[in-house]
Amino acid sequence: MRPFRIARSRFTSCCGHGAAPPQPSTGRRDFLTMAAAGVAGFASLMYSRDGAAQVRAFPPPPPAVSPVEGLIDFHLHTAPDVFGRALDDEEAAALYRDNGVEAVVMKSHVLPTADRAWFVRKHLPALKAFGGIVLNAAVGGINPEAVQWMWRMQGGFGRVVWFPTFDADHHVKHFKDSPEGVKVLGPDGKVLPPVREVLKICAQQKLVVCTGHLSPGEALAVARAAQICAMGPLMGPNAHLAWMRSWRQVPVKETAERIKSVGAEHFLLATDLGQTGNPSPPDGYKLLVAALLAEGITKEQIRIMGREVPGRLLMG
Repeated sequence: MRPFRIARSRFTSCCGHGAAPPQPSTGRRDFLTMAAAGVAGFASLMYSRDGAAQVRAFPPPPPAVSPVEGLIDFHLHTAPDVFGRALDDEEAAALYRDNGVEAVVMKSHVLPTADRAWFVRKHLPALKAFGGIVLNAAVGGINPEAVQWMWRMQGGFGRVVWFPTFDADHHVKHFKDSPEGVKVLGPDGKVLPPVREVLKICAQQKLVVCTGHLSPGEALAVARAAQICAMGPLMGPNAHLAWMRSWRQVPVKETAERIKSVGAEHFLLATDLGQTGNPSPPDGYKLLVAALLAEGITKEQIRIMGREVPGRLLMG
């Protein structure tokens, strides 16, 4: 039997363009070699198409403008601390600066942070850092003197007073940490005299008061006492998102509904981040903003809650 032969020009000509001149006939082995090469080339082409598809599936590039640019984070935890923190003061401040965040409030559950805010501003002057004091047992509980010394710290960056957090009577009983904690109410349900003293100082110095981990009833009692002291706005509890694993997680949709119902001017944005194992504070802030926008909150409302409201509280 005569060997099977096929003209080489059949493989080198495409639509009549670039056809090679007639070549001598090739043998069966040459044909199989050329066929294998064709299969390999086709497979390579398909692989390149798959690769192109993968490129198209990659996330979009970073936005030209950071979604948190110009905003304020009212609640940051950093090292050094008695709990695990992912970043120290300067590292967190540098991340905020690089993401365009304008200001941050530094919080520690055991020590005042007005001095740490002073150091952050010294080393990264582009970021406005503020501090405060949490009235836990480490500073004497509801201690007016501790509040006085906090706001007097050099720089005047101590602007926030939190009522007890993990030492609050409501907190320790809820988590069964202790039979009782730091109390703000007496047996008669009225706020204790030290609470009134703290509120008077806050009113005089225009400090921001946060209710910490008080119960709803305790928080309302403190709010009523603050009105009597002619104090300004008072911050209530947080709306906890997925990374706050120890607390009830409030769906973003629920938070957005309340913002639409009550008005953005009655809210402010904060991350409460800095813990090991959680997103970095700027990344968490971006996730929060993106989630709120997806639920119908407008960019203007984000600006009000993330800049205007906290800015007025901190800087007047």
